[in-house]
Amino acid sequence: DPFSPFALFAQGRVLLARGDLGDARDALGQAAALSPNLPGLQESLGAVYLRLDLPLRAETAYRAALQQNPGMAELHAGLGAALHAQGKIAEAEKEYRFALDKEPKNSTARVRLAQLLIQQGQLDAAQQELQKGTAETPERGLLWVQMAENSLYRQRLQEALEYALRGVNLLPNSSLARYQLGRVYLEMDRVVQAETQFRRAVALDPQNAQALYALGVVRERTQSGLWAAALSPGAAAVGSSSSTLTLQNLQSPGA
Repeated sequence: DPFSPFALFAQGRVLLARGDLGDARDALGQAAALSPNLPGLQESLGAVYLRLDLPLRAETAYRAALQQNPGMAELHAGLGAALHAQGKIAEAEKEYRFALDKEPKNSTARVRLAQLLIQQGQLDAAQQELQKGTAETPERGLLWVQMAENSLYRQRLQEALEYALRGVNLLPNSSLARYQLGRVYLEMDRVVQAETQFRRAVALDPQNAQALYALGVVRERTQSGLWAAALSPGAAAVGSSSSTLTLQNLQSPGA
């Protein structure tokens, strides 16, 4: 039966993996209306709502999922992200740390905790968390991408470049990794290389708003000298789209 909760759930997961978020939400929502306690359904709904920038709904879904699996680290990381997006910083940090206590190699929770610490100006603490992550799971490319972000804030450009290149080597088809490498090149005044990476980021994900903006900045402002200020880490406010994009991309396989 294509309209059974099991079929709708399976369809929703496929759509989510493809990035068809609106259709995924509809299919998963229909499944939830029929069978809200279907294992894994609320977690998938939480992931969809996070990527649609609906954090309150994501929080509700993750809390429902945790009622079924209260000790599952990935659910606590997801709940933390939903709380984080609502500005509930203390609650979000608690969930991230709980996830890491349960599963120290959970790179999703590690990166999200580092993002929270960076936003709070705790750059050294963020660096320590990321170093723990890269020591435990060096194959996880998103950790290196976030290391590059932290190094940009610390104005350690050569270090940021090394981390960003490692992230791209591990995630060559990641729009986020390409965007981050482009940012580093731009901070180093290597504008041609920056533009190349922004173009690749947009080709990989035409909806990557940051990469589209960065590409436009490069095209329009290279002669004016204003682009560095426009894209520098300090130019983004706490809770800006920079963090949102990273959180969304944490849902990507292989990150």
